[in-house]
Amino acid sequence: MKARDIHVDPDALRTHANSITDLADRVQAAADAAKYLSGLDDAYGIFAGPFVGALMSDAQEPGAKAIEDVAKALLGISTRLRANADSFEGRDDANRKNIERGGEDLKRLDPGHRSAEDHSAGGA
Repeated sequence: MKARDIHVDPDALRTHANSITDLADRVQAAADAAKYLSGLDDAYGIFAGPFVGALMSDAQEPGAKAIEDVAKALLGISTRLRANADSFEGRDDANRKNIERGGEDLKRLDPGHRSAEDHSAGGA
């Protein structure tokens, strides 16, 4: 099987991670609002409030927790996207340094060696 070329733009990954973080912040705000609402029992009046409020809270709390779990998952995704961007960038930098060292080694072994730039400039 032939290996495929891949191109990863670390800056684009970081930009996308930032948009995921922004989304996570908005989802967390929704979770906070849901938690606040699940604690309200005075909306049903003095008589029904304690009973209906408890029933509604039992239904609303799992929903609020689920929304909060989504916010946490989104933050995890954005963190991993940034880590991947750093990893790709670090690997590219290490490969660049290895190639440069290889070129320097060639020059030391063959001082008369002409570089690709020399050839393209038409030098003899």
